[in-house]
Amino acid sequence: MTTTLTDAKLLAKLVSYDSTSHNSNVPIADFVCQYLEDGGIEVNRNYSADKSKVNLIARIEGSKENSDRQGLILSGHLDVVPATEDAWESDPFILRETSDAYFGRGTCDMKGFVALAISAARKAVSQRLHHPLILMLTFDEELGLLGAQHLANTWAAPFPWPSAAIVGEPTSLRVIRAHKGCMYINIDITGKSAHSAQPHFGVNAIVPAARIVSELDKLRYQWSRQPIESGSLFPDAPYLTLDVAKIAGGSANNIIPGQCRMTIGLRPLPGHDCDALIEEITSAMNRGLANASGITCTLVVLANTPPLLVSQDCPICQTMCDFMSQKNAEGVSYATDAAILQTMGIDPIIWGPGSIGVAHRPNEFLPKNEFSQASQILNDVIGRVCIS
Repeated sequence: MTTTLTDAKLLAKLVSYDSTSHNSNVPIADFVCQYLEDGGIEVNRNYSADKSKVNLIARIEGSKENSDRQGLILSGHLDVVPATEDAWESDPFILRETSDAYFGRGTCDMKGFVALAISAARKAVSQRLHHPLILMLTFDEELGLLGAQHLANTWAAPFPWPSAAIVGEPTSLRVIRAHKGCMYINIDITGKSAHSAQPHFGVNAIVPAARIVSELDKLRYQWSRQPIESGSLFPDAPYLTLDVAKIAGGSANNIIPGQCRMTIGLRPLPGHDCDALIEEITSAMNRGLANASGITCTLVVLANTPPLLVSQDCPICQTMCDFMSQKNAEGVSYATDAAILQTMGIDPIIWGPGSIGVAHRPNEFLPKNEFSQASQILNDVIGRVCIS
C-alpha cells in the first residue's frame, strides 16, 4: 500500500473496521501499521496478554538530542462503543457523507482525530523534524482506559517520552486540561435463601441492600455540598457525584433472596483522595448493615481511573490555547487516556474535532468544517513543537 489517502478516505477506512470493544482491534491495527510503515514510519506493537488487543506506538525521530523531552505525542484510541440501536439511519460502519458532516460509529469518538494524526505523521516524515513526533493508539479506552493502563504497566519505552501530548477526544476544538476520574464498585450482600412460606429459615439479602442504598444516598447528598478547589473547572457539576447504577437480587417470587449485588459509580474531581472515598463508602455500607444478623457483605473496586489536572501554564496547554485564541483551558466530566498519560510523566491536554454530545449515540457524526480545521491546526502545531 503506497497510495496516500485523503483525510476523508482514511476516516472512511478506519470507520469500516468494527472495532467495538468486545471485538479484537488487531484488524484495524494491522491496517494502521501497514499504512504508517508504507509511509516510512516504524511502528511498535504492545499486545495484551492474550494477544487479542494491541496498542500501537509509532515514532518519527527528531534530528536533535532529546534529553529535555521536547516533541509531541498524539494519542487516540482505536476502539468504539457498540452501534446496535435501531435509530441508526445507515450502516454505522460505512461512512456516510452529507454536505456538512460525516456519519458513522467512531467518526467523532475518535477515529476522526486518529485519521488526522496518522495523516499528519505521514506528512511529517519529509519535514525533517528537530524533535520527535509519536503516535500512541490504544485499545479498550471505552472499557475503562484499559489499553493505556496496560501500556503504562508493561511497555519499557526505549526512548524518553516527550513531555507534551494531545489526546484527541471530541471537544469541539476547545482546549481541555482537566477531567473527572471514574470509579466503579460492586457491593455483594449474602444472606440465606429459603422458601417464602418459611421465611424464618432464610435471611433476606435485599432488605439490608435497601438500607445501604439509603446510606449511600445520604453520602451522595453530603458530597454534593462539599466544595473543592478544582470544582470551578466543572461548572455543570462542581462536586463529587455518586450513582447507584445497578442492583440485582432474588431468583423467584417464592424464594427468600439470598444474594443481592449493587454497582455504584463515582466521579472524583482533581484533589479527591480516592482511597479516602472508598473508606467513606465502606463506612456507609457498614451503617446500612447495622443490626443485620446472618448477613455478609463484600466491597470490590472494579475500576479506579484517576482524574486529570494539567497546569494552565504548561507549554502544550499554552500553545494550544494560542492556536485556538482561547484564554483558558477548560474541564470536562468524562474520563480519558490523558489521566494515564499523566501518571507516565506526560503533560496531556485534550483537544479534537466533533462534539461529545453525539458520541455514543445513534447517527454519530463529525462536522466537516471542524475536521478540516483540525487538520490544519494539527499540522501547524507539529510545526511549532517539533520543528521550530
